[in-house]
Amino acid sequence: MNALVHSRIRGPIAHVTLDSPSNRNALSVELIEQLCSTLRKLGAQPAVRAVVLNHTGSTFCSGVNLRAASSCIEGVAELLATVWEHPVPVIAAVSGAVRGGGLGLLCATDIVVASTQSSFSFSEVRVGVVPGTIWPLVAGRIAASARYLLLTGETFNATQAQHIGLVTATVNPEQLDDTVATYASAVLQGAPGAVMATKRLLRTVDTRLPAEGSLRELLRPLAAASGEKFNFTEAREGRAAFADKRSPSWVPHPQQDT
Repeated sequence: MNALVHSRIRGPIAHVTLDSPSNRNALSVELIEQLCSTLRKLGAQPAVRAVVLNHTGSTFCSGVNLRAASSCIEGVAELLATVWEHPVPVIAAVSGAVRGGGLGLLCATDIVVASTQSSFSFSEVRVGVVPGTIWPLVAGRIAASARYLLLTGETFNATQAQHIGLVTATVNPEQLDDTVATYASAVLQGAPGAVMATKRLLRTVDTRLPAEGSLRELLRPLAAASGEKFNFTEAREGRAAFADKRSPSWVPHPQQDT
């Protein structure tokens, strides 16, 4: 099996890299399994006090692998819960595109630092599916006024993402690594046990999500419903249009005046 996720530990900080640029770091079965396994191993190491999640290529994560969506959608729920329930703060470093389920992954982290060259889209509706699995995490993160973005699938930039609550900080590309390092260093200023306890506290009081341990139970039926949608006619047409690099059949053609 090819290594799609790499990790290294530098002192108390673990760096985890999504490394599947050939398919834009899509959430395939293999990538999900490797990322979950890596995070669990890091979570079991007391010396690790923060995790930085970054990526290779021009895309942080393009969402679910459309070619094998039905087989990996339940894995997405497991991945989101694994990130959400990780014992130490997880900091996402974004320098590229984030689409669909990739936004759910971002919302499962604690801190998101994005470069100005990043772009975002809840792209599900544009390929005929529903963002059901990621919605509980997204709902706890973004402003109510931004929910139209899930209905339209419009692309928005890092500044907009910060404005709606999706991103913690927006920086120029050359400042990304230093800014991420600053946040990680700030986390290390707190007592390890107090930081972990505070993270658990934040997970239970500042969102609409259930207490730790029951997130999987919430996400599983949503994942099952989303998986069924991938088999519907609209989703099949959306995947075909995406592969053919054309507009799907439901997009109106421009009308000419007569």
